[in-house]
Amino acid sequence: MHYRAIFCTCFLLCLPSLSAQPVQRQQLSGNDLLTVSFADSLHGWVGGVNTLMRTTDGGATWVSNILAANGGSFTSVKAVGPAHAWVVWRNGAYSYVARTLNAGGSWDTVRSMYFNTICKFTFTHIDALDSVRCWVVGSVDWLCAGPPYAEKTTDGGASWSWLGGT
Repeated sequence: MHYRAIFCTCFLLCLPSLSAQPVQRQQLSGNDLLTVSFADSLHGWVGGVNTLMRTTDGGATWVSNILAANGGSFTSVKAVGPAHAWVVWRNGAYSYVARTLNAGGSWDTVRSMYFNTICKFTFTHIDALDSVRCWVVGSVDWLCAGPPYAEKTTDGGASWSWLGGT
C-alpha cells in the first residue's frame, strides 16, 4: 500500500512535464490553396493556384498531380472514392471540368468553356455523388447579363444538361 501511495504522488508531481508535444504541421507546397475534399479518412485532394495534390495517408504526405503541370487555378475538387475524383480549373481563356478514375494517373476533360473579352463564363464549383453523377456551377460576366449557370451529368460527363432558370 505504501508503494502505491509513493507511485501516485510521483505520477501526479510529474504530470505537468508529460504535457502534449506540439503537432508538427505538414506544409503543402504550392501557392494559394482554394479547395479540399476527402473521399474517406485517408484519400483526399487539395487544389489551388498551379497546385493539385493528392494524399493517401490522411494528409501526412502529399504528392503533386500531373494535371497541374500545365498550370491553372484549381478552384474546386470533389473526391468520390479512393481512386475517383472530379475537378474544376481555369487556364488561360478556358474553364474545364475533368474526372479521374485511376487516382489521378490520367484525367478525362469532360467539359470545357471558352471565355472571350466580351462575355466571360467560368466554372466555379463542383459536387458529385460518384464517378458518373456530377453537378457544376459557374458565373457569367455582367456584360452577358445571363442567369447563374448550373449543369449536371449522369453519364460521367458524356452529356450535360442545364439546370434552372429562364
